Amino acid sequence: MQVYVEALVMEVSLTKSLDLGINWKAAGATNSGRVITGGFPGGGAFPGDATTGGNPLQFADSATIGVLNGIQ
Repeated sequence: MQVYVEALVMEVSLTKSLDLGINWKAAGATNSGRVITGGFPGGGAFPGDATTGGNPLQFADSATIGVLNGIQ
C-alpha cells in the first residue's frame, strides 16, 4: 500500500518592508523506495529593503536536504 500526501501552506502579510522571493521545495523517489527531499526555506530571495535596515541583495541563508528509506 502506498500513501501520497501533499500539502500547501501559504502566508500573506503586509508590512512596510520588502520581502520578495520563492521558497523552493522538491522531493523524489528512487526505484528502491528511498525518498530524497530538500528545499531552501526562509524569507525568500530579498529579505528586507535598505529603508528598513535590511539588505535587498541578501540571499536565503539556509538549505535543507534529507534522505528517507522506504518502509518495508
